Formats: sequence, structure tokens, C-alpha cells
Amino acid sequence: MEKILEILKPKNVQFIQARASTMHTNSIELARKWGFKEHKDYPLGYKLYFHYVLEKGKIEDKTVDVERFDSERDIDDCVISVSSFFKRSKEKARDDILRIDSSDDLVSHLVIRKDGKLEGYCYALPNSLNKDIIATFHLEASNEGYLRQLLLQVIEDCLEKGGKYFLVDVIGDLLKFKDVFTNLGFDKVATWGIYEKVLS
Repeated sequence: MEKILEILKPKNVQFIQARASTMHTNSIELARKWGFKEHKDYPLGYKLYFHYVLEKGKIEDKTVDVERFDSERDIDDCVISVSSFFKRSKEKARDDILRIDSSDDLVSHLVIRKDGKLEGYCYALPNSLNKDIIATFHLEASNEGYLRQLLLQVIEDCLEKGGKYFLVDVIGDLLKFKDVFTNLGFDKVATWGIYEKVLS
């Protein structure tokens, strides 16, 4: 960190940001020690990691509103969702969705629609470094019931693929539904924050 600061100060960099998490030993304490302060828009807890140990098995409940992604029917609405969430162009979002949908590793690609409107959307794939972990790379739901249904279906799909852990990033609008995860038997495994240091 001393070397980073030494290099950046002469370049007139005004501030630097770093993510810190309870999953990285002492990263929060070190950020504070080096003079970083919690970012007001992304404080500790702006993102949580929950995981489900798949040996617990399938959770029996209804998933009547969940459908498999259908490109012809869903692509336009899903492009809007992904483009907005990841702050990327609609063209890039469309390319990403179609690439994911045709991926050999795809575990789940799900939608919930009501009256023609997209109310839930997610896709899940194995972690690139550890195939035992299957993670949602995008997840959204307009209410707790739809979120629960998506999670139940992904758990079932993960079990069919032979995964050991199902990992979910809980961020943004999903944070208000965090009780859904604990009620389903997920464990909170990490808390994230963004820390900032002003250099000028």
C-alpha cells in the first residue's frame, strides 16, 4: 500500500478505493489502518455473500411462477435488466445473455413473468476457479415470494449438476429480502464494503 500511494500521489490522483470483506483476513482493519474511510454510498454491508450447502438437499415448495429463459420471449426485457444492473450497453448485455444461455456450464437461466412484465430473472454458473461452487451471476426479483421461488429452482438445478455450494451475491434491492435467505437455510458467509482514501 505504501508503494501504491508513493506512485499515485505524483500523478495527481485525488482518491483511491478498495473493497474490503470479512472473507479476507484483516482487510477491513488494514483499510482503516491505512487511512481509508467507508464510502458513504457503499458502506460495510452494501453487499453480502450467502451460501447454501447443497448436501442439505432440495427444499420442497412450489415454484409455479418460474419458467426457463426463452430468448424469443424474454431477451428484450432481460437485456434491460442486465444493462441497468451492470451499467453496460444494451448491445453488450444482449451479447452476454446469449453467450451465457448457450454456455455448456450453464446451471440455471430462469425468469418470472406476470401480465407480460419481467418480475424475476437469474442465471447461475459454476465458479471459474472452483466448480464445486455454483453462483448466481445475476439475480433480481420484485418481491420475496418470487425471490424464494427462483432460489428454490436454482437449488434444484444445482443438485442436478452435482455442485456442493450455491453462492449468492445479495446487493442493491435484494438486501431488503435478506431474511428470505436465512429462512431457506442459507448461511451468511461474508460482508463487503468499499473504502476510500483521499490523496489530494
